[in-house]
Amino acid sequence: MNKEKDPVMERMKKLYELRQRHYLTRRTPVIIRCDFKAAHTYCKPLKNRFHEGFIKVMNLTAIKLAEEIQGCQIAYIESDEISLLLHDYKRLTSDAWFDYCQNKVESISAAIASATFSLNSWHIWKDFSDSYQKPAYFDSRSFNLPESEVCNYFYARQRDAVKNSINSLAQSLYTHSQLQGKNSSQLQEMCFQAGVNWNDLPTYKKRGRCVVKQTYTNKEGAIRSHWVVDNEIPEFNQDRNYIEKYLATEDDN
Repeated sequence: MNKEKDPVMERMKKLYELRQRHYLTRRTPVIIRCDFKAAHTYCKPLKNRFHEGFIKVMNLTAIKLAEEIQGCQIAYIESDEISLLLHDYKRLTSDAWFDYCQNKVESISAAIASATFSLNSWHIWKDFSDSYQKPAYFDSRSFNLPESEVCNYFYARQRDAVKNSINSLAQSLYTHSQLQGKNSSQLQEMCFQAGVNWNDLPTYKKRGRCVVKQTYTNKEGAIRSHWVVDNEIPEFNQDRNYIEKYLATEDDN
């Protein structure tokens, strides 16, 4: 193989391509948030995002992201978005996913989410057409957070989940014009008047769910781990340790 370097390619890489790279800060918590592109249009035939098939595929997508992203500690799913907490200081020898090169972190996480959701979309559309897959696209953003703000970030997303949940329930019962200009309290009352109490919904439909790593013992007696969905998550401002325990290290570093 000819290993001689092409001077033009080298110049393009050193003077332009590499100078556009940005890196997130090492040994500081990182958030990746994957958002569904045009979810309202995609979900229009479903009436709302409480469709169990849609929830299932979002869960599968979050699990795949957690499996593939090095340093992922927990993933939070609400409506049409997935937030992941990463850090590279669990151990002294921990490394960062793609060295926290931001364009790689964002492009590859978005690609994983888009591919996984699209491949599993038959769970949604089988109700409309047998084994029909419909492509979906996600964008992704990433940023650092101080440890003191990590739980607050997830609480903010959870507050958004509650708002989206109330809106979604109301949209399943009323027309767009009937809901125009109404706040969350008014929408809840309208749902109640229609015979549906938002408070009676299961937890995962009211405030989202998390993907967490769970250990188990296999048939040979070896301890293994896998990612599972927790449908009964607390209110993060009431139980901050639910999130903050994932910031702990395993050795003195």
